[in-house]
Amino acid sequence: MKKYKIITLIGCMLMAICISCDDVLEEDISDEEVVPFSPLQGNQIDGNTVNFQWSFVEDADAYRLQVQNDIQNIGLVLDSLVPATSLQVNLPSGNYAWTVRAENFAYVTPFFESTSFSVVFSDDLASQSVTLSTPSNSLFTNNTTLIYTWEALAAADSYDFELLRVLNGTTTVTQENTVMTSIQVDNNVYEEDAQYLWRVKAINDESQTTFSERSVFIDRSVPEAPTLGTPAQDAMFDTDTIDFDWSIGADTGNVQSERSSVIEFSETEDFETLIDTVTVNVSETTYTFTNTGVIYWRVRVDDVAGNMSAYSEITSFMIN
Repeated sequence: MKKYKIITLIGCMLMAICISCDDVLEEDISDEEVVPFSPLQGNQIDGNTVNFQWSFVEDADAYRLQVQNDIQNIGLVLDSLVPATSLQVNLPSGNYAWTVRAENFAYVTPFFESTSFSVVFSDDLASQSVTLSTPSNSLFTNNTTLIYTWEALAAADSYDFELLRVLNGTTTVTQENTVMTSIQVDNNVYEEDAQYLWRVKAINDESQTTFSERSVFIDRSVPEAPTLGTPAQDAMFDTDTIDFDWSIGADTGNVQSERSSVIEFSETEDFETLIDTVTVNVSETTYTFTNTGVIYWRVRVDDVAGNMSAYSEITSFMIN
């Protein structure tokens, strides 16, 4: 037990040192300046699509974009941390002000002086775009009961929705025109696990937007149960720090979702009471125990799509 406490104390000290190192290693950007490129002071945006752009700051990790209504005192309408130097946003008609600052782990620049602009209603959809809401882009899931949603455009009379399967080429699996801003397709269209591209455009009598699109990855392939490696059955140890390894089968599905291993330790073979559960993205780990005696362990594989393998066999070892 004393050894474990010493190891824990050393770990905490190392963590504190690492955090302090991050502060030291981060470049101080607090004297740098972000410059607005678009929209500029007094610009009028016809339609709904505003493309915010600003200057690059070296050593910045991201940028804090804030937009507020410039007339009504309703606070921020957008507060977003953006990894790039631009962001396209759809806004309703009105008067707005925006500002940006650069950020890294330890420092921030000042916000530049708020820049005012206006968004004006337009029947012309050609310069506008549909903002997709859910599901999020590049979602991996085993759920085929998906509801696709997007934001309304004031000038739109209806919307064209398309769902395409990207597997050995691109196949359109469903198309529909709707006046709604959401749609749920029949589960049967997801015949195969694959990347599915969903896209929406707005239409009126005079014009239409281009398609806005996202991908969703359908993965219903259950991972194989892993095979335990070391320690071997009935291995005995005089140390409380033990190395573990196991093997994971190949992912042979059409979609390879990221996988992780879930390791469970227990003092009982039925695993009703767990010592601990550890999740790693590799097929090995090292664990320090605080107890002695017989310990059982097993592993399963989960993927980000929500699939879980069966558990491996159960193996036990002894810590003296």
